[in-house]
Amino acid sequence: MTAQTPTEALPEPKRRLALLPSGAGPAASYLLASRGLRAFGDGLVSLLLPAYLAALGFNAFEIGIFATATLSGSAALTLGVGAIAHRFSRRSLLIAAAGLMILTGFAFALVHDFWPLLVVAFVGTLNPSSGDVSVFLPLEHAELAHSVTDRDRTALFARYSVVGSLIGAVGALAAGAPDLLRQLVGLEIKQALQLAFLLYALLGVGALFLYRRLPDESIDASAAPAEPLRKSRTIVLTLAALFSLTLAAACLASPHALADGVDRALDAFHRTCLAQGPDFERTIALAKTRGWTPLSDGTDLAPIEDMKVFRGWQATGADLPAGTMIAVTRATMDGRTVQTCSVKLLDVDRAEFEKRFFVRTDAEKIAEKRKGSVISRLFILIVGNRRQLVHLTSAGVQGSAIIASSIVDE
Repeated sequence: MTAQTPTEALPEPKRRLALLPSGAGPAASYLLASRGLRAFGDGLVSLLLPAYLAALGFNAFEIGIFATATLSGSAALTLGVGAIAHRFSRRSLLIAAAGLMILTGFAFALVHDFWPLLVVAFVGTLNPSSGDVSVFLPLEHAELAHSVTDRDRTALFARYSVVGSLIGAVGALAAGAPDLLRQLVGLEIKQALQLAFLLYALLGVGALFLYRRLPDESIDASAAPAEPLRKSRTIVLTLAALFSLTLAAACLASPHALADGVDRALDAFHRTCLAQGPDFERTIALAKTRGWTPLSDGTDLAPIEDMKVFRGWQATGADLPAGTMIAVTRATMDGRTVQTCSVKLLDVDRAEFEKRFFVRTDAEKIAEKRKGSVISRLFILIVGNRRQLVHLTSAGVQGSAIIASSIVDE
């Protein structure tokens, strides 16, 4: 492949201080700029995507499904574009990809249901890691190769990679901005995270305008198709295999894959008590179905002393952390009959549990009580258009366990 000779060149004294190598044409600057915009967006949403999905009420397994959909969708789209790319100009394909990036950002900000979001994750351009694994990468690489002389091609690709890595890191650092907005402006965490996806869409708008400035090469319909790889086939397949292994390792280390004990504990509380609210009869039926062992004495799980009825179990299951205890009560609080649902979780960091609980629910703390090393906090929140009180208490030796309880009017 012979690269086109760039039509413009900057004076040599300025080139020494420029980002681009001397053999690069104007198109290279647009591609590096667009790479920077996309890298910032990828670094930002790669960290915020699991937090946002958790705030929408999805559990760790469902978040993993979204991560799988983004990766498999990117792979399918890249293969599809590779099969038809010879029929279109690289400029038009990049513009179309930028349009898809814009739609992806708006869709994630506005759509909240599982199946529509899953379709967007598969079809869209979101990455589950800050590395670029989308359809943009091969298209920009092909355009870069045609925007620089043979001598400076390696230098330009090195700059392209550095820009992506550095600005991607800045994007990851900016992932703390939604929490700052929540504290400074008073936005709900879900709204602050939605703003991040709107920013992702705006970055796509910026990339689109940059792609529009690329030269529009003509497509020769009568040209013979490119010959298949021959001598370089082994090298290309080896590099592809190495890239696949690198990507697999990156995804295993991504926030989506790091579903630690705190995530499992919070999922257990959310599924058992919070998502549908306490339900005495439903929980008893669940315990019978799953064969949970009744507790002989588990009244310490009850958040309200004035109990009418108590049921507790040593709960087991693949979806529950080891040693989980679950209890439901009917009780009286301030003259009202209420139902409670409690989950006792072992070896859980209380501060981290509370932090992630805030991200998911945007709860408001209304009371706190301390007795020695034991800390009890009471929160109010709305789940499924229903007002609930949540009582979080540290328990066990040195607070090594946590009791999370939900309270609703009967």
